[in-house]
Amino acid sequence: MRTAMGVAYAELKYGGDPITWARRFYDMMSQLKFMPNSPTLYNAMTRLGQLSACFVVPIDDCLSRESDTNREDPECNFGIMDALRLAALIFQSGGGVGYNFGKLRPEGDIVRSTTGIASGPLSFMRLFDTLVDTIKQGGKRRGAQMGMLFWWHPDIEKFITSKSGELKDLQLQNFNISVTIDDYFMQRALKGEDIYLINPRECPCLYKTWGGEEFVKCYEGCVEAIKAGKIRIWRRINAKELWDKIVKSAWDSGDPGLWNRDLANFINNEKLPGEVINATNPCSEESLYDFESCNLGSINLVKYVYDGKIDWDSLARDVQLAVRFLDDVIDVNKLPHERLRKRVLETRRIGLGANGLADTLIALGLRYDSPQALAVSNELASFIARMAVRASIELAKEKGVYPAYKHSDWAEGVLPWTKHRERLEKFSSTIDRGGC
Repeated sequence: MRTAMGVAYAELKYGGDPITWARRFYDMMSQLKFMPNSPTLYNAMTRLGQLSACFVVPIDDCLSRESDTNREDPECNFGIMDALRLAALIFQSGGGVGYNFGKLRPEGDIVRSTTGIASGPLSFMRLFDTLVDTIKQGGKRRGAQMGMLFWWHPDIEKFITSKSGELKDLQLQNFNISVTIDDYFMQRALKGEDIYLINPRECPCLYKTWGGEEFVKCYEGCVEAIKAGKIRIWRRINAKELWDKIVKSAWDSGDPGLWNRDLANFINNEKLPGEVINATNPCSEESLYDFESCNLGSINLVKYVYDGKIDWDSLARDVQLAVRFLDDVIDVNKLPHERLRKRVLETRRIGLGANGLADTLIALGLRYDSPQALAVSNELASFIARMAVRASIELAKEKGVYPAYKHSDWAEGVLPWTKHRERLEKFSSTIDRGGC
């Protein structure tokens, strides 16, 4: 009831009746049909009041924006210590953090301000790892972090093996880690071609572009600069061998994961001018721009099975109610930094998921690995997505569109499943199956 009331309070902002919505939210949660993420349960109607599960925090290749050395540097918007401080505040408030360390220069590179030697991304990841050991999420649980690195970064091989082999269960235990790949890398790996590892300090366009001609032009331009001796060559390796190293390490320890940046940016509905999505939250439910949050909730599918059949009408009503709940979370949320607050209100992202699929299939009398189970799972996911979009449309009519709407695919009438289908068809056409 505390959570339902705390979230429904947002309805006052739009002239609604919070008592009515609090009752409806309470009914849905008390029957375990829907549950929001833990910080919402912990912190609604409390002094802390931070309700988001996780955030993405950028890390630029500098120590701090506040230092005299970096204040005028256009590439230093949010330095390592700026990110560390914000991460501490987020952990204190009950959230987790995802980062991409790929902007940091590699180990052994020159530090211009001191003519010293850079220690590389992994050394700073250990600093963030220690932070989580010190500050639990909201004082209640160990903090969650995602650390990512681009496939073209010179320290990528050290990153891939940083939690496997002799280091398994010893290093970076407060991190999930994932290699940031893209279509260009996968095509090179499929063909067994060589790739160059490149210093992000010398080719910043690599993390500022994605997909198609723009990234390829940037990458191949950097390679030409290496061949011409204009920038330092770090290493040339075979993409297939790097892929095998990823697979072996993942088999050994479960890390690293994989995240396709091209896919994430292609299906992303928001196209913020001049910005690229380079990271996800710790469990990768959502690919997010810098300073965005994920406000998560889950529909319990088994609660909608009666006498061996799915009650589609009840599921539709509760999906739309859950969307309203998660949208209200954004308005009552107390965020620990102004940059977070500004970005979250700009894009108003929510993440509606589902749980209880295995129990649902049992209740329907279906084997988990059967074609019928796959068909039902597909139908459930499709139905939830469409009902969620319908709810979003109705909220926009009632409360107005969110500020970043004008930059979105929604404004062009493009729906998410259209982009998924287009993406699948495009990528399938590029694969040489060799007669398979």
